[in-house]
Amino acid sequence: MNDEKHFSHYFYNPATFGGIVLTILIVVVEAVLFGVDALLGIDSPYFGLVMYLVMPPFLVIGILMIPAGAWWTKRRLSRDPNASVLKNLHVDFSKPTHRHTAIALFTGGIAFMVLSGVGMYHTYHFTESVTFCGEVCHKVMKPEYTAYQSSAHAHVKCASCHIGAGASYFAKSKITGSYQIYSVLMGKYPRPIPTPVRNLRPAQETCEQCHWPQQFYSPIERTYSHFLSDEKNTPAPVRLMVNVGGGRVGKSQTGIHLHMNINHLIEYIPLDDTREIIAWVRATDRVTGEVHEYRSKEHPLSDTEIAAKRIRRMDCIDCHNRPAHKFPSAQSVVNDALENGALDRELSFIKRESVRALDRTYTTEQEAMAGIAAHLHNFYAEAYPDMDRSNPKRVTDAILAVQDLYRKSQFPDMRSSWKSYPDHIGHMNSGGCFRCHGEDLQTATGKTITRDCRTCHSFLKPESNDNGHGRTYVTVDEFVHPGDVGDMWKETACHECHQGGAELY
Repeated sequence: MNDEKHFSHYFYNPATFGGIVLTILIVVVEAVLFGVDALLGIDSPYFGLVMYLVMPPFLVIGILMIPAGAWWTKRRLSRDPNASVLKNLHVDFSKPTHRHTAIALFTGGIAFMVLSGVGMYHTYHFTESVTFCGEVCHKVMKPEYTAYQSSAHAHVKCASCHIGAGASYFAKSKITGSYQIYSVLMGKYPRPIPTPVRNLRPAQETCEQCHWPQQFYSPIERTYSHFLSDEKNTPAPVRLMVNVGGGRVGKSQTGIHLHMNINHLIEYIPLDDTREIIAWVRATDRVTGEVHEYRSKEHPLSDTEIAAKRIRRMDCIDCHNRPAHKFPSAQSVVNDALENGALDRELSFIKRESVRALDRTYTTEQEAMAGIAAHLHNFYAEAYPDMDRSNPKRVTDAILAVQDLYRKSQFPDMRSSWKSYPDHIGHMNSGGCFRCHGEDLQTATGKTITRDCRTCHSFLKPESNDNGHGRTYVTVDEFVHPGDVGDMWKETACHECHQGGAELY
């Protein structure tokens, strides 16, 4: 045994030396990265991924290799009867090797604990960041992240809604997140990502931390941009009052927020995972105690089946199911683009042809870009050849604008669009409100859940004259459909014709 060695001879082996080198290397690199991050404030998903998720496991491996190598060496030497080694572990601080080893382990342990604490703190914040949620798994989360960036909740962190406050849901999210990481690495994730999110925290513990439902009762005026699919792209905006409703506990309630569990408890049973088909509804008036139970005629359930089903209590997410990840329809994005000037409304039939180009089925984004360009170019070359020759830039600008609309609203790689993620607010492109409101759900006495438009809306109609200060609007008793469809709109649910694409112009 070499008496000049400063540490126990068990530590003099390749595994321990490798562990020491690996540990020192990772510590130095991490220290440099921490310093760079502190000085430059780099906001990159890959920078954070390396710092907080890739390198720490190697640091742990390096540290574990140090005692593992020593243990293996001791075990190997103890099996050799001719080796002059200690059979039993004991510490004698009078011996320099024991003393130096203890000091080194103690100092290294303290440094490791400090670095681990700092690393875990930064790891926690990084995994809770929007950068981590939206950009690390770029291909998988690209649709949701793109939609989130243009949503009303773009400045709200993902974790605020998906996890909320408290340790219990944080732990649950990390446990379920472990499988999500595995599925991404192994390519086993579904396309599109299924919704609604299972076991999502109740809205009362997330949404209502910012939104106070007792104060949502005043009617709200809304103007929906709409352009006809004629040659002139004629503006035909829909303007109405939305009777939000709501109110305080113990007071009478009307309007849409009657569903908000203030004085009324709404419970239901969906038949499918997407909650599009509702077979049973129970409405309880908490003030009077009156209870109404509605059952589907088209999808009847027996008492035994109802008892076996999981009853869901209605909350914000049942209507606001796309609060931060809304995928607008082709009709919607084109109407908005015409309204804000991104598309030239003077370009003949641009509304109709843009929607047609966007509503086609494409398997990749590259195919979509080529398909949109070909469709619009061919249409104007055939229908308006003089304009196409004299001012080709006009058509080119329109093509670029429509391609940009596609990139921000449809994602063929993940099969994500308004068709795969129906929005339950309203009833224009999907069932929405009409999942419950209609003739199908009835009580034992034949009472239905009303679908009278005036329950939720008051309609505004522009006056024919303009007094020079802008057009004025008056309240009317009945909705005025922008296009001439007769009384069909009274007999047919909106989404049965308007599906967001080129089905109905």
